[in-house]
Amino acid sequence: LYKLEVAVADATRLELGDRFDIININNVLHHIDDKPAALERAHRHLKDDGKLIIVEPNYYYPPRWIIENDSLDTLNFVKDYFVRNDLIERGEKAIIFPHLHQQLRDAGFKIEKSFKDLNFLGYFTQYWIKENTMLARTIFGLDKYLFSKILPASVAPFQYIIASKS
Repeated sequence: LYKLEVAVADATRLELGDRFDIININNVLHHIDDKPAALERAHRHLKDDGKLIIVEPNYYYPPRWIIENDSLDTLNFVKDYFVRNDLIERGEKAIIFPHLHQQLRDAGFKIEKSFKDLNFLGYFTQYWIKENTMLARTIFGLDKYLFSKILPASVAPFQYIIASKS
């Protein structure tokens, strides 16, 4: 049997005496202004053979870029919809992954794997298309069999990172 201990903590103030096998930062870094400090805390609390798992939205995913780009604010009805319906916070900015990769290295991590989400259209259209319809299945099929093969990670909606101490 495995002994499982879980801790939920604020990444901006994390100071636990414990060290963990796995630290999962899921959809949270883009809400933190001082990402390097949060990553340094995670490094301190990760066991030497532990893994850091990160899942974050990609700033350059085209629909997200349109929503988060401040220069479009006066005409950005999509951004207004997302803010009004609590789908994003005003001022929220997704992750620019080359920057995050460098911040991870600076904090003492080695990136073992970085990979893209396969849902290019499906992620964005899930808000407007009813589940299990022919249109929804077609969009997710296009994502799986076409877009995931031809579109680069730089425009994926999310990216995933597995890192360890270097």
